[in-house]
Amino acid sequence: MRGQQKIIVSLPKIPEAAIPESSLFQALRDLRRQIAQTQGLPPYVIFPDATLRDMAAYRPQNQEAMLAITGVGQIKYEKYGEQFLNIISRHTQESAPAEVPEPKPGAAGSGNPPPSEEKKQQTSREKNQEPKTPTHLLSWQEYQAGKSLAAIAAERNLSLSTIETHLLRAAKEGYTVNWDQFLSPREESRILAAAQTAGTERLRPIKDSLPETISYFAIRIALFKNCLGEWGNKD
Repeated sequence: MRGQQKIIVSLPKIPEAAIPESSLFQALRDLRRQIAQTQGLPPYVIFPDATLRDMAAYRPQNQEAMLAITGVGQIKYEKYGEQFLNIISRHTQESAPAEVPEPKPGAAGSGNPPPSEEKKQQTSREKNQEPKTPTHLLSWQEYQAGKSLAAIAAERNLSLSTIETHLLRAAKEGYTVNWDQFLSPREESRILAAAQTAGTERLRPIKDSLPETISYFAIRIALFKNCLGEWGNKD
């Protein structure tokens, strides 16, 4: 990266038929399972299958390329990125990668723009396609800056429940959230006890069996922390 200029990484994609059950995809899943077992986490918390499929399709070979994969942020890269890059690199060396034809600069009469014009068009496309920070991470950044969730909601013209969901999503992707300021150990114990009785398919039965002072957000946090149910379904 030069100064503050962002670089857009475009990776050749392997044909879709080669992806779902490829040996590389299976190797990545095996590594994910090992990490999850070691850390006592559900595998999807490491990386979801969709992210592993993109890794198998694009075969990133360095940090910059890995960060271009959907679902791989800086924090997750620092935690797991090198291990997955090693698997991809070893697999790529052991097997011949599928060839993806490169577009050739147009010659006169070919209908394609000359190299200089093509470069200008590519630069323009890259500027227009410059990635934006996902909305849930914008909320997380504001939270990290010390703002209250209510203040973030007002500033971003979003509902409070949307900001709460943004924090949960960021945490699921590996970003740090201090849940202690939203949920006490006593509340968490009561929520888990209620969830054991009412089930975790819906939040309302859990909420109805708890004191009114315990919010839906607190319930969602408790379920998320303990990897229980679909914490976003209130009804």
